[in-house]
Amino acid sequence: MTAQAKIEKLFEEGIALRDSDRLEEAIEKFKEILTLNPPRRAPILGPLGHIYWKQKSFAKALECYTEAVSLSPKSELGSLGLFHTLWDLGRYKEALAEARRFLSLRDSEEYFLLIEEMRDAFLDAGIDPSSFKKAN
Repeated sequence: MTAQAKIEKLFEEGIALRDSDRLEEAIEKFKEILTLNPPRRAPILGPLGHIYWKQKSFAKALECYTEAVSLSPKSELGSLGLFHTLWDLGRYKEALAEARRFLSLRDSEEYFLLIEEMRDAFLDAGIDPSSFKKAN
């Protein structure tokens, strides 16, 4: 089996484990992939970050999403994961800065839906939700 085939197999297994709520086993699959030095790390770090976030292991989720976004700055899922993790850590200004960074690169229906859903939370924090602009 080639290294790439092994990575793909482990990834499929990791996703299946995650989807069946066998999170610790899924984490091990994704960590194993990372030890194989995959050519693209961001697609592995995103699901791993999401598992950590679901477990409320926000510091580990933050590590994953931060690296994923640095490797793939236009990844909507990575950016949204980073936003949610920062928000859940109470790091609101950094979360908002991430949303603005991403929206300066490209439009995102998901972000605009999120901003609308969080409208009251933003207003409570003294943030004008209309201050989020679409990408040029």
